[in-house]
Amino acid sequence: MDSDDPTDKAAVVRRFEDWCNEHNCVMEKVQVASTAFGLGLRATKDVEPNEVALAIPLDLVLTVPVAARSIAGQALLRSETTREQPVSAQALMYVVMIHGWHDATSKWHPYLRQIPSKHQDPLCWTQRERQARLKGTQLLHEVERHEALLRLVHQSIFPALSQELPEMFPEERYSFASFTWARSALASRCFAETHLEKFLGGGEVVPEETMNYVRLTANEAARLSHDCNAVLCPLLDTGNHDPNVTIHVGLRSDKNGFQLALARDSGVNKGQEYFINYGNHGSNLQLLLGHGFCLPDNPQDTLPLKLGKTAGESPEQELARKLSGLVEGEVVDLSRADLLPERLLALLRISTLQDRSLRVLLHENDSSEKTILSRLTTPIDVKFDRHAELHALSIVQKHLIMKQHQIQSGNPQTELVEGREGWARCHYAEIYRSGQLEILQAALKEAKARERAIMEEHHVHLEDFEEGEEEEDDLEDEVIDPEAKRLRYA
Repeated sequence: MDSDDPTDKAAVVRRFEDWCNEHNCVMEKVQVASTAFGLGLRATKDVEPNEVALAIPLDLVLTVPVAARSIAGQALLRSETTREQPVSAQALMYVVMIHGWHDATSKWHPYLRQIPSKHQDPLCWTQRERQARLKGTQLLHEVERHEALLRLVHQSIFPALSQELPEMFPEERYSFASFTWARSALASRCFAETHLEKFLGGGEVVPEETMNYVRLTANEAARLSHDCNAVLCPLLDTGNHDPNVTIHVGLRSDKNGFQLALARDSGVNKGQEYFINYGNHGSNLQLLLGHGFCLPDNPQDTLPLKLGKTAGESPEQELARKLSGLVEGEVVDLSRADLLPERLLALLRISTLQDRSLRVLLHENDSSEKTILSRLTTPIDVKFDRHAELHALSIVQKHLIMKQHQIQSGNPQTELVEGREGWARCHYAEIYRSGQLEILQAALKEAKARERAIMEEHHVHLEDFEEGEEEEDDLEDEVIDPEAKRLRYA
């Protein structure tokens, strides 16, 4: 979104701070300031642990019900364009945000104007940038999927709504690029609506009047597709992310009424940046897609791996998979803490166990889903089935090596965008890819170590295979090949 406001960024920030003060927001000990990470918060006084440093009145929080009752929301929901279809709650939020950005009379105008006009998440990259920097990764697939869904939502409303109500919704304002801006702004700044359903510190009953901010009426609920539980909290969302910070968000009341407040476990000294936490459980895929940045050595990072369908699945294999609750082609997340997840190996064991072994496994005394899954997540003894465990480890290595080659085929260093913006995109893409490769390499090392331990314990030799070889034939992502290596037992 390009600003048509001639004032500079500093003036926009000052107007936002004035707006916060006009609405009795709590910010006596912090101020909005430029930081090394962009716009953020800085302590102007010492902030004690668990002290509320930020609080806003509830009528500044933008929720789906509040958006539905706004001028733009009412126009959207009452239009002929949307009469015959439920409206996406996300689309409702985007429309109200775009309207508020342009309309100086909107309650949220000063807040929305200080949100960056450009975002750094991959939905805002060009196709060429995405291919160069994300080729071979799950993130590329997720970006394309999100963009396709966003385009469908946009096309379900525009340009028809602009043609019906051109003064309210000028077509040039409600472009797909504007929708992308609103999506990125909401994704990168939102809080969960559940924060409005509890008091800070707990223990108090939430009054009915506050629930109106998160509870739709029957008529509103009937008009909407419920695909958004995100809320925008001006000022509270201005802080930058620190994964080592713990924050608490909830309601509190004072002489001016109910507020949404934020405190953190740790104190902040005067002059230091006041960081918040966007969520401790974010993988780098989630962080880059939602916020436009990611973290080196992120302990929450994961690598999704999809094995695909088993070639020529036997009735015994199909039954074992279904009875164990496993899903053919399911995506399994590898992480630094869990390099070879049990469900991944269980799926592979089903594909490598002989049918007679599967029949024994399925017809033992207890054949409940939990028990069968437990048997499949336990390494297969060579006395039970001589080949299964080594074949499973062999297949997972082939998939890991293939994934490694796919990711390495990209070129995140390609100079596609000049300046700080291009540097940031390249930098975070490299962090994301490096993290994926680190997990892959560690998982490969773990699989080889397990394979070696089995061979040494049971005196197994490999024929037609050289240990350490990483040049593999092309392996179709859609098919698991159980005949990965030929084994000979001494």
